[in-house]
Amino acid sequence: MSLDNRELVSFDDLAITLCYCKCSKCGFLQDDSITNTNTLCSHCGCKGTSPEMFPNLNAITLFEIVQGFCRKGYQASNNNIENTLKEIRNKTKIKINKHQLNDIHKELSVNSYEKMLNIICREFTVSNKQAKEIYTILLQTYPKRVDEYISAVILTCTLLENLLNEFLYEMLECRETSSEVIDIVLNEAGSIPAKFKIFKRLNGSKFSSVLNKIDAENFCGNWEELRKARNKLIHGNPYVIGERHANIAFQLAKDSFSVFAMLHNRSCLKAIKDVK
Repeated sequence: MSLDNRELVSFDDLAITLCYCKCSKCGFLQDDSITNTNTLCSHCGCKGTSPEMFPNLNAITLFEIVQGFCRKGYQASNNNIENTLKEIRNKTKIKINKHQLNDIHKELSVNSYEKMLNIICREFTVSNKQAKEIYTILLQTYPKRVDEYISAVILTCTLLENLLNEFLYEMLECRETSSEVIDIVLNEAGSIPAKFKIFKRLNGSKFSSVLNKIDAENFCGNWEELRKARNKLIHGNPYVIGERHANIAFQLAKDSFSVFAMLHNRSCLKAIKDVK
C-alpha cells in the first residue's frame, strides 16, 4: 500500500532511502549499494569500491529541511483548521466544515477583499457584516498555516536548481570542458530557462521532452507551477502559497533524486571502453 505525503513526511530516514550509489568505474547510478563485493554495477559489470552517494550532501540536506517544513506545516494546518472553525462558530454562530474552510482558503489566495466578501456571503448565506467577521478571522489564522509551506516551496526550488546545476556540470565535464569554463557557463546562465537551453544545446532535445521519455512528464509542469508561485510571493502576494503548493513541493523533492539519476544515466556515463 502506497503512503501519501502526509504519512511519508514522518519518516526520519526518508532521504537516505531515496539516494543512489555511483559506480566508481563508469559513474552509473543505481539505488542499491554497490559497496558489497558480491554486487555488480548493472551497467558496466564492475564490482563497486567506495562509490559516491548521489545526490550531493547539500541536496540531501535540503530535502530533509523541505520534509521537516512540510511535516510542521501539515501539523500546523490541522491544528489551525480546528481553531479557525471553533472561532468562526463562537463569533458568528455559523457552522462551517473543514471542506468549506479549505475551499474558502483557496479563494482567499487569489481574490480581492470585495470579491471575497461576495463569495463568503454566497457560500454561507450570511450578511455582509458576518462575512467581514469571517474574513477577518481567516486573515488572522491563514498565515499560521502557510509559513512552513512557503519555506518548503522556496527550498524545493533551491533543491531542484542544485540538482540541475550538478547535472549540467557533469554533462559539460563529460565533454571534457574545463571546470573554469563550466563555472563561467553556469554562472552566466542564471535562470532556470537559460539552463534548460544549455541542456538542449548539449542534448539536442528539450528538457521536458527527455522527461517525457523517462515517464516523468509531470515533473517540469509542476516545477514551473512552483516557480511561478514563488515569484508571485516575492512580488507581493503573501497568500499565494498554501497546502496544495506544499504537496507539489514535497512530491517534486521526493521524485527529484530518481529523475536526475535517470537523466545522469542517460547523459553522463563514462564510455565502456574507458572503464578499466
